[in-house]
Amino acid sequence: MKSDCNGFLYPILNEDKCINCDQCYVVCPETSTILATKPKLIFSAKNKNRMVIIESSSGGAFNGILRAIDDNSYVYGATFNEDLEVKHKSEFGINKFTCFSKSKYIQSNLDDCFKEILALLNQNKNVVFSGLPCQIAGLRSFLKKKYSNLFCIELICNGVASPGLFSSYIKDIEKYYVDKVTNYTFRYKKNKKAMWRDFYIKIDFLERKSLIKKDDSFMKGYLAKLFMRESCVDCRYAQEKRVGDIVIGDFWGVEKDNTANNSQGYSIIICISDKSITFIKNLREYMKLNRVSFEEIKEKNPTLYKPNEKNVLRDSFFTNYSKAKSYSEVIHKYIHKDSFPLKLKRAILFYYRKCYNNFCFKREISNDK
Repeated sequence: MKSDCNGFLYPILNEDKCINCDQCYVVCPETSTILATKPKLIFSAKNKNRMVIIESSSGGAFNGILRAIDDNSYVYGATFNEDLEVKHKSEFGINKFTCFSKSKYIQSNLDDCFKEILALLNQNKNVVFSGLPCQIAGLRSFLKKKYSNLFCIELICNGVASPGLFSSYIKDIEKYYVDKVTNYTFRYKKNKKAMWRDFYIKIDFLERKSLIKKDDSFMKGYLAKLFMRESCVDCRYAQEKRVGDIVIGDFWGVEKDNTANNSQGYSIIICISDKSITFIKNLREYMKLNRVSFEEIKEKNPTLYKPNEKNVLRDSFFTNYSKAKSYSEVIHKYIHKDSFPLKLKRAILFYYRKCYNNFCFKREISNDK
């Protein structure tokens, strides 16, 4: 895999070793046949462990699902390495998966994961793979047949941002604060009463105090779909039929359910395969589940049935970024500081949410007693 001028990773064909078998086109998720299935069951979901929810992006579905699965499994997921690059790696045992929790939003490098998974499956080892729909489709095409010992957790995707762009952003932070960034957290829940929809980020440094902030330029650019990969705009997998065994993501729109205490986050869990349905009973031990319909979840989660709309400034941004020396040199042209009226509006909204959040938090505690 090599980066293009915009920092996105693309596979490179080795012409010296190519035998013109066309297998790379057969297994590529952009050109392969989509084998997808309509949802069988859909749930709103919330982890019963409040600390798990605080450490998760929304309702802690990933944690609950892995705890409901047999512990004797190799788990593959995306995590930050020491250089703050997002890469897929494996851990053995369900209790070692915490590094895969939390949203990353950056295109992950799969390296040799597919080869490793194939070898494990052929040794009759249980494998759990978590990833985006295109990654799962690529894995299934690569394997060429179904494996009963493979379970795929599909993440609801809103597009991936450029790894190269994120790296440039981190370098600018290090230059500004004159310190090394050791860890980065998207969707950080500032404290036990933090609202899950506030999109805080946390930056840990080698020496100085951690930085916790809202309205970060990278987060704002991602949410505005300014950093999106070109193929994400016309995503083939943004449809009701899905390729994973189970699908999880944020339950945006859950506030319409007056019975949901949603101050700290709710998840969507969509059962696709028969395998996913068989362990729902085990899942209830760790998650609070309520049946919902596809119509209830689709309104605020549009990529469940259609691709993202392209930001009209996206191409202009990457054209300027490819010519610039750094992230900070170009981002200010596209992500502007909020005006005073907008800041006032957000302050009022924040105060309202804080009051509502405190009410929900107290109600959650009373309900748990």
